[in-house]
Amino acid sequence: MSFGIEVQNASGNIVIDGQFRNHAVVASGSGTTAALGGFVLDSKVFKATLGSPIALSRSPMIWGRIGTDNAYMGLVGLEVNGSSELTGFWIGSDNAFGAGPSRTVDWRITAASVAGSGAAYGLQVFDATGDRVFDSGLEYLDIAHASSVFTLTDSGTTRTYSTLANPWFNLSALAYLRTTSPSGDDTHWECAMVARTSSTSAIVAITPYAYLAGDFFYSAIGGGSQQRQLVLAQ
Repeated sequence: MSFGIEVQNASGNIVIDGQFRNHAVVASGSGTTAALGGFVLDSKVFKATLGSPIALSRSPMIWGRIGTDNAYMGLVGLEVNGSSELTGFWIGSDNAFGAGPSRTVDWRITAASVAGSGAAYGLQVFDATGDRVFDSGLEYLDIAHASSVFTLTDSGTTRTYSTLANPWFNLSALAYLRTTSPSGDDTHWECAMVARTSSTSAIVAITPYAYLAGDFFYSAIGGGSQQRQLVLAQ
């Protein structure tokens, strides 16, 4: 930047810049994956409904974490209203032929802030047009790791990082959906999921979250080389 304010942390990473909006935590909660019913034979999914819609122009991102190693989670879908606002989303967990256990996932949504915190003290930063880019009275996630870009695979890709006990995973950065019919008479709904394998590593794989008997519902979604990035926060 040529003028204004720029704040860096001890590692030299920029944490506040007068030209770019910081993403603040705007919603949070938890849910437990379970069977949805209907024509799907078995699934492990839950839906989170937001109390207040979030405009897509604010670039909302969905984060999740499970306090258990080797437990997969992934973003299955978004619910958007006619005003281009996010009103809810679905998170799924690993579920191969009904063998997957239910998983409890904590979630948060970050988005570019538009309203101030109303705090009586602290720091607020505005850009040249008067839009608020930072407010110390709001809650933020600290980005702890961003991997290089990699290609999603069925078998999984292991990514390593510095020690993080129970980080938040950016599920939006991994989002990918696909259906397959591997056995010829079953259809699998699959998405890109991440599982923490230790305090220094995680694996990302295309993993089933639902299936049904009979392939007459089969339709391909996605395909080709899908590249994603693993982003972690605390």
